[in-house]
Amino acid sequence: MTKLFLRLYSKKVNIIAFEPLSIFKVKSSSVKIINSALGKHIGVAKFYVCVHNASSSLILPNSSSKWFTIKRKILGIEAKKLYNEIDVSVTTIDQVVAENNVKNIHLLKIDTEGAEIDVLQGAVKSLRQRIIRNIQIESHNNDMRDNNKTEIYKLLSNYTHQKTIRHFFGSFTEEFFTLA
Repeated sequence: MTKLFLRLYSKKVNIIAFEPLSIFKVKSSSVKIINSALGKHIGVAKFYVCVHNASSSLILPNSSSKWFTIKRKILGIEAKKLYNEIDVSVTTIDQVVAENNVKNIHLLKIDTEGAEIDVLQGAVKSLRQRIIRNIQIESHNNDMRDNNKTEIYKLLSNYTHQKTIRHFFGSFTEEFFTLA
């Protein structure tokens, strides 16, 4: 997504990207990469690294869920070998906003595999101060992790839900919100 945003907005954008794994590399002076997870509290937390990285998260999936079983079978991996546990640093949106003197976030893109509510809870001050203008949340509508949609909508009560876009596979959607 970072590379896409760079192409869309040319050099008119500054991007702060968060990735607790050191797999994310972008060569651009417009991008600052913070090797940390986002959450509701600053500190260190267990991070569950999936063998294919895309499903890594601070939230361990429900291993008895139907979706987890399907995923495991597709990948041909035993449940206990699908995720490895590591410790990662965790920061909050509010902390990053304060440390970097951020006055405006045009788009907060959240794709945290079930930890979306935690990211938003770590951004309460920024949400109240109306620093964040638009929010895009990848939502997983399956039984692998709780998607906390009710809590998310309540926390984003000052925002208008603009659109839902369904991914072409699985039960994933992109939810778009704009400050009302």
